[in-house]
Amino acid sequence: MHIPDGLIPYWQAGIYYLIAIVFWAISFKKVSEELSEKQIPLLGILAAGLFAAQYVNYPIPGGTSGHLVGAALAAAFVGPYGAIVAITIVLIIQSTYGDGGITTLGVNTLNMGIVAGFIGYYLYVWLKQVLSRRENAEAIAIGIAGWVSIVIASFICALELAAGGVVPLKTAVIAMVGWHAIIGIGEAVISAAVLIYVKSTAPDLLELPKIGPEKPILGVS
Repeated sequence: MHIPDGLIPYWQAGIYYLIAIVFWAISFKKVSEELSEKQIPLLGILAAGLFAAQYVNYPIPGGTSGHLVGAALAAAFVGPYGAIVAITIVLIIQSTYGDGGITTLGVNTLNMGIVAGFIGYYLYVWLKQVLSRRENAEAIAIGIAGWVSIVIASFICALELAAGGVVPLKTAVIAMVGWHAIIGIGEAVISAAVLIYVKSTAPDLLELPKIGPEKPILGVS
């Protein structure tokens, strides 16, 4: 899902940068003010885990790539703003060796951090409540949320590629969403497995305050 430098017009990349800058400012401010002592090392561990998860890339027609994202899983531990910070750190490091890019840092953050993070987080919270009477409700919820978040993020990426004249919309959607619908299965399984493991070994990590909007949406909290 990484869009490299030069693939989309610079004016378009600039618009995405402006959106990302707003969320960066809010996210880093909230993280610096609300991060608990336990969450400081956790955020670093999440960033390292996301970096490793995204290391394996699968080329996708149109010049971009497919891979695990992990934003929903990160958001389940530290909230959507914390997930944005973790994803941003990973993207900055990746851009230094050609995975993604500096000029496209904004659009990649938008897709993998903002879109995937917020959708994954609120869908996870909502599903966890809906499935609360089922065993392993959290694991099922994060699995579904992880899959949905990566598929929607890939669809947004396809729209951006089409808007930039890189590839026709139909081709972009089929390639991006098709690949990530498959990759998303791996994301769902890994996310669920991680949550089950954490719940059995360190359940308090799931109960830490989440770094997110003060007013929840979709009727969840």
